Amino acid sequence: MSKLSRRVEQEELRARMRAVGMSHDEIAVEFARRYKLRPRAAHRHARGWTQTQAANHINTHAARVGLDPDGAAPMTGPKLSELENWPLPNNRRRPTPQILALLAEVYDTSIHGLIDLDDREQMPPADLLLITTIPERDVPASAIGSLPQAQSAGSEVTPMGGYAESAAVPARGVSLGRCRGAAPTAGRAVPVRERPVDRVPGRGRSSR
Repeated sequence: MSKLSRRVEQEELRARMRAVGMSHDEIAVEFARRYKLRPRAAHRHARGWTQTQAANHINTHAARVGLDPDGAAPMTGPKLSELENWPLPNNRRRPTPQILALLAEVYDTSIHGLIDLDDREQMPPADLLLITTIPERDVPASAIGSLPQAQSAGSEVTPMGGYAESAAVPARGVSLGRCRGAAPTAGRAVPVRERPVDRVPGRGRSSR
């Protein structure tokens, strides 16, 4: 598969997953599984960013939080590529805890989601100690799809002193006036039909 075809496929897959409410963390997991991506690359692809685009986001955020006060913009696409592929051979640029924390902020994920077994086995003990002491981040609010809470109509006192049933939600195309339990239309009198009283044999008749 060519790079262009794979990019189109990933864009379609990302759109499908977002359409059903899946978070970027979930997309990264699926991309890592399906396309054999390293964790840091998977999170970048989950955002749909190229390495150059991601580097620009990283530099912007670094300047915003005071890590790059001079605006040197040290991150580049090739540097990010090495950080993503470490510790594979010929990738000497190791992601430090500070770099991982910066990536976690940019990708809106946990620092623990950006490293795997290969990273942990090759990291210096000091770096691994810092990372393991960082608590797992809670699921971000943006990854949780909130469902609107159903509001039940409370019982209302009718002029007759009884309690009306909760108003039912009318079907499309059906007026409220035809729904069972619907409130009367304002300004219109609603006739009340009295239920006929069944006559009981023997009552109300004079005895012979």
